[in-house]
Amino acid sequence: MQITGILPKPKIRVQQAEQGKPDYWLIAVVAILLILGTIMVYSASFVTAARTDDNPAYYLWRHLLWVGLGLAGCFVLARVDYHHWRRFSIMLMMIVLVLLLAVLVLPSQFAPSIAGARRWLTLSSDSNWLLQPSEIGKVVLILYGAHWLSSKGDNVRNFYYGLVPFALTVGFLVALIMGEPDLGTSLIIGAIGMTMFFVAGANMLHLLVGVGAAGGGFYILAFAAAYRLDRWAAYTDPFSDPTGMGYHTTQALLGLGSGGVLGVGLGVSRQKFMWLPTVFTDSIFAVIGEELGLVGTSLVVLLFLAFAWRGFQIALHAPDGFGRLIASGVTIYVVSQAFLNMAVVTNLVPFTGIPLPFISYGGSSLSVTLIALGMLLNVSRQQVAQPHLVEIEERRGAERRQRELLREQRQAQREQRQSTLKLREAEYAERQATELAHAQKRWYERTRAEREAERQFEEAERQREEEERAAARQREEEERAAARQREEEERAAARQREERERIRREIERGAEALRRKQAGLAKGMGSIDRATPHRVRGSTGGAASHEVRGSTDGATSDQVSDFATRSFLESDSPADRDTDNQKEEHLRPNSHRPRRDWAKVYLNAAQRKRDSKSDD
Repeated sequence: MQITGILPKPKIRVQQAEQGKPDYWLIAVVAILLILGTIMVYSASFVTAARTDDNPAYYLWRHLLWVGLGLAGCFVLARVDYHHWRRFSIMLMMIVLVLLLAVLVLPSQFAPSIAGARRWLTLSSDSNWLLQPSEIGKVVLILYGAHWLSSKGDNVRNFYYGLVPFALTVGFLVALIMGEPDLGTSLIIGAIGMTMFFVAGANMLHLLVGVGAAGGGFYILAFAAAYRLDRWAAYTDPFSDPTGMGYHTTQALLGLGSGGVLGVGLGVSRQKFMWLPTVFTDSIFAVIGEELGLVGTSLVVLLFLAFAWRGFQIALHAPDGFGRLIASGVTIYVVSQAFLNMAVVTNLVPFTGIPLPFISYGGSSLSVTLIALGMLLNVSRQQVAQPHLVEIEERRGAERRQRELLREQRQAQREQRQSTLKLREAEYAERQATELAHAQKRWYERTRAEREAERQFEEAERQREEEERAAARQREEEERAAARQREEEERAAARQREERERIRREIERGAEALRRKQAGLAKGMGSIDRATPHRVRGSTGGAASHEVRGSTDGATSDQVSDFATRSFLESDSPADRDTDNQKEEHLRPNSHRPRRDWAKVYLNAAQRKRDSKSDD
């Protein structure tokens, strides 16, 4: 709701007219109609009851039973606040739709066909105890339409939001009722829907469109069936076929015409003696015209006009839109059905079967009508003297509620903005914490990678240093080995030099000793020659001494020359001489010891030393 302005506060306080009291004028009108209806039901039905049930009061007692049930429901609904029924309107509409569908789909055992129409439900084989769901649908449509239209407010004037949904609901209900078929009830349903839509503040152009569409639909339905065409022909000229399709209309007109102004008298009607069909239900108004005359029929018309006057007065003084729509719907329901029945009997409209409210023989129609009257009386108990002031107060209350709602909305928006800001801050903090955690994780990973790289680098450096140290140690070992080898070679060369020097000295000493020995020998030989010259020069001695000298000189000269002519490399060491002496021991006396190559011996010894050092 959009606030267009602040209404001025009314100076007159809202007062209720006749607080807690129903509309007694309305009660009086309905009481007269019920009393008149009960009398006329007995007057019109005793002939049929005596003929079929041997009890002239059979239909009277049953009528009184239905009146009692209806009055009980009327009393309950008059005492219960009509606002309580608002919460059940949708559920009741669904129940009615299910019942209407059950009429069309259930077998004839539960949905009997009477006079070619399936309009009733029953649980017993007795056809006198029937339930007509279409009658319940009238009251439920009033309750549902009042709830739906009052809740829409100004949106009722919207074509797609107001007219279309409501028209679809009413149209679906009418379609189910026309499937029975029941054209009269469908007309009443359409009248209730259009009246309530008008009272709710509908756009007149939309209303005219709806009326035109409904009229076109009913026109098509009226001429879609052959029997309806025959009724139209009977409507235009009922006396052209007085014993056929025009029979009902002609008999009703004969009854009305026979009554005159004052009528033939109560109970004196002749049309009820098996001449007038449905004499105590749909055609009871013709019996009233015949027995009570113009006065009686005029009284009935005036009573229904009074009912309309009081009903619309209650609607005008209803405390709210819901009550106003309920009062308007109930009023138009009763009045439109009453005048449609009277119009059919007087041949103002084509014939259709529909009872006269509060007067025709009871059943579900009478009980449902009295229940609807109870809701109307409950609205009358809450009516106000000046409803426009109530509307002003309602508008002011709506404006206050709207302002409070706007304040609550603004407060909710502020709270939402604050919560959104806090949520964003929390999300930002969470995002920062997540980014920090990710940064720390990346830093830790990078640091770990760097540490790993440093460790690998240090490991590589240590390995390289170890390799360098190993190479240095190997070089040092090689250098030490080379130094040792050089030293060994130098020592070996020194030993060789020393050995050569020793051998040379020994050779020199040997030569010197040999010379001294030779000198001494020579000296000794000389002395021998001088001492034994005879023996030497003797034949025997001379030969022998010559032989000795020759052998000694030859041996000595051979040894000196042989020892003197040896080279240094061919000289033997003491160990070699021992070895040679041992060999000579084995080779003697006939073997000659070969000379040794001392150069090869020392070369082989040096090679063995080098090989042993390289192996180390």
